[in-house]
Amino acid sequence: LFRSLALAAAMANAKPMVKIAIGVLYFVGACLLLPGFRWIIPEKVVTLRIPVHFNNVTHVPDAFVSVPDVPVFGAKYGDGVLLLIVGMLLVLGGAAVDLALVHAPAAVALGKKGASRVIGPVCQVLGAAAILWGCVVFLPGNQGLTWDGKMDPSKHGPSEMFGMKAPDFGNLLFKVSAVLYALGAILAIVGVAHGIRASERVGRSATSLWISLPAFCLFICTSTMYFVNGCMPPRLAVEAGWLRMAGTISLFIAVVLLCVATGLEVSGNQKHQQRSVSVSLQGTGAVPLQTA
Repeated sequence: LFRSLALAAAMANAKPMVKIAIGVLYFVGACLLLPGFRWIIPEKVVTLRIPVHFNNVTHVPDAFVSVPDVPVFGAKYGDGVLLLIVGMLLVLGGAAVDLALVHAPAAVALGKKGASRVIGPVCQVLGAAAILWGCVVFLPGNQGLTWDGKMDPSKHGPSEMFGMKAPDFGNLLFKVSAVLYALGAILAIVGVAHGIRASERVGRSATSLWISLPAFCLFICTSTMYFVNGCMPPRLAVEAGWLRMAGTISLFIAVVLLCVATGLEVSGNQKHQQRSVSVSLQGTGAVPLQTA
């Protein structure tokens, strides 16, 4: 009997442990994104004067071509992009585990009605993958830069990707991710609203669900700022960088709120399981052990 109860308890605790692991992946990833996005904000935007002709006698350049709206990055640019890639790998891992081990099994259990259950999580996975790809595009080598953010003299500007300059392609990926994240957040808000009503009907606490609502609203704010960031012209690169930083702060706060909601949900489920085990033991005539 006790072996069966222990097996049942272990299976019941598996899902909370998965949710805690997902929360840890999201939280650590979001923590890395904060300094990462801060370090890739341009320090200024300048107009470069590139010499195209030199005096035959003095060898001093006497003709130039002006290249406007060139962002100048700080010495931590390469480190910032590396942090972004690692952070987004963790966020993508958390989103993938959430889809595979939490939402997909629930969708299968619901049958045909469960298909809508995975649309939002799939959007989260695709959105995270698009941001990760965008971060890879922002690597110094793809942008025609050295690791410390200076222009690489061995390269002739940013690389070409799919018929676009690397900065433009990276911004496109961020806009795609913004749309996917916004769609996923909207679907999550609808699902949370249904969950709150269902919890209230059966008399269960919906505190964790109420906390997750502002988190998903912040996801929409992040998506909006990321999308606008990708649409801003090169001459506003500094302002665009700070707007993306504001969106990342919004994302971090949303992740913290979701971690709190997960903690409350896991704690509530454990209390419910303890009451269920106690009732089962009483029904068999056994007396549960008292622990200090």
